[in-house]
Amino acid sequence: MPDRDAALAALNSHLALNADDSAHILEPEVRRAARDLERVTDPKHDLSAAQVLGWYHWLRHLALPAGDGRNDLAAATRFFAPVHRVSPQSVPEPLHRTLQESAVRPPVPEFDPRALATAQARAVDLLTAYERTGQQDVLEQAVAAFRTVSTMLPEDHPSHAAGLNNLGNALQFLSDRVGEIEILEEAVQVSRRAVTATSQGHPERAGLLNSLGVALFRLFERVGDIEVLKEALEVQREAVAVIPQGHHYRAMYLINLGNTLRTHFERIGDLAVLQEAAQLGREAVAATPRNDPGRAAYLNDLGNTLRTHFERIGDLAVLQEAAQLGREAVATAPRDHPNRAMYLHSLGNTLQFLFGRVDDIKVLKEAVQMSRKAVAATPQGQPHRAMYLNSLANALQTLSERTGRPEALEEAVQAGREAVAITPHNHPHRAACLTSLGVALQRLFERVGEIEVLREAVQVNREAVATVTHSDPHRVNSLNNLGNILQTLFERTGDIEVLKEAAQVSRKAVAATPHNHPNRAAYLNNLAGRLLALFEHIGELEVLKEAGQVVREAVATAPDNHPHHAVYLSNLGNILHTLFERTGDIEVLEEAAQVSRKAVATTPRNHPNRAVYLNNLTGTLAALFEHVGDIKVLRSHLIW
Repeated sequence: MPDRDAALAALNSHLALNADDSAHILEPEVRRAARDLERVTDPKHDLSAAQVLGWYHWLRHLALPAGDGRNDLAAATRFFAPVHRVSPQSVPEPLHRTLQESAVRPPVPEFDPRALATAQARAVDLLTAYERTGQQDVLEQAVAAFRTVSTMLPEDHPSHAAGLNNLGNALQFLSDRVGEIEILEEAVQVSRRAVTATSQGHPERAGLLNSLGVALFRLFERVGDIEVLKEALEVQREAVAVIPQGHHYRAMYLINLGNTLRTHFERIGDLAVLQEAAQLGREAVAATPRNDPGRAAYLNDLGNTLRTHFERIGDLAVLQEAAQLGREAVATAPRDHPNRAMYLHSLGNTLQFLFGRVDDIKVLKEAVQMSRKAVAATPQGQPHRAMYLNSLANALQTLSERTGRPEALEEAVQAGREAVAITPHNHPHRAACLTSLGVALQRLFERVGEIEVLREAVQVNREAVATVTHSDPHRVNSLNNLGNILQTLFERTGDIEVLKEAAQVSRKAVAATPHNHPNRAAYLNNLAGRLLALFEHIGELEVLKEAGQVVREAVATAPDNHPHHAVYLSNLGNILHTLFERTGDIEVLEEAAQVSRKAVATTPRNHPNRAVYLNNLTGTLAALFEHVGDIKVLRSHLIW
């Protein structure tokens, strides 16, 4: 994290660049610079920082389309207020009147405890009404009411920090509902003020730290800034450290820290971080009585962590435990529980993973059932409905592949389209929804053969790649899917430019995949196939050599017991055979025979691909015999 002076200089440099490019202020790195400055200083008492932050928000307000910059206008006014009192000329002229009027407002009336109590009760009632009805206008009224409460509380009032905390929490709800990142950033800022206003050792400090940690975590989910995630971890660790053992909320703070650690693992891949998350989740569940209303949430979150653990280590027992925890979470939550749909959704996802491992159709049908229930329990307009629809689409697509039922695939496409349609363009989950829809459309094309379905699949996958950030771990999957669908479009249309794009996209997928990633070999193999097809159409030897090099790495990357190791060996044999036909290098042909023989030898006799590998080996051996004419060489490669 930069110090105050460095953060101030960084944001100042961005403001200078904006003089030549008025859209520069909207770039993500400028937003990060502003957050960094807010993180290391208190603008209420640092006029230089307040002035720079005020100009940042003012310029954003001017750069955004009409109506979209209202939150930045409010922030600019707030930051410029202390600056205007001492240096009015340092403030944009259009704000002078507003700031002058606020400066001459009548003094705040004498503190009225009864009025405060009435305002607090109204704010709580409105938030409760929103939780019951889900109406956005009710939530907006609740936020306004909590703002009123926070302004009524003097800074020396014992409830001042609690008032800020309640406003921060309400702003988080509103950000979740409307998807505006500026509201979430304000929630973080308000929650920071609440923590700052609370002394070390204060009995409410742990709760305020936890609220700030949750707000930071949600902000990270939106912006992908690892520094925000690290701050969330730091804050949540402090919350756990200061809350006493046996405290009613300790389990909740443990599980929140565990969830953040799980996300941190997804970014850095350190298994020790994931193991700590699982340990904290187990501690939270163990500390929670069976009749505690929070137990279902802790079971659900621990199940999610164990599912992630399974994805890393592949231990079936861990995945089975995750499924059992998910089932218990669903069984524990009352039918009218506000988070029951989330638990159904999580269980459905875990069961999809379990089906992939055990191939039990009952497990898959249960996954579809859980996902259906999650969608049915979530009304139109609820922020998580798109995520639940996306999971349902994935489960239905798998069901169609397993059973051959076309209606399941058609329903998957319908659910996927709805998920994309209701997800805002700037939402972090939009790329995942687009990717799932793209795969479902590709499967539908394979079923019906309609070129318009295929073109829609390409368009959807292109948008998925364009939407996902470069730091998002799911970007690789989006690139791989786009490469797959582009190759399918080439096979249908014969457009060589489409094939070239498919190869380039696959190169990006491989480049973005860590060397220890479990799917790297598959992405390398896909790239090799596209390069081979490209060579066959343009005849460039360098392209063929690249294909050979890529598939060699796929073979080297996949362990001998990998389920697709024989596929990569056979593909390497085919590419080497083609390279021999172009160069006449007999050593290349001998290597082709060697790897093709290994592909056959490592494939069980009842495997459906064995005949293909035998056929490839036969063709290579025939070519080898034609060139060497030595029956001993031929016999040395025979499979007995």
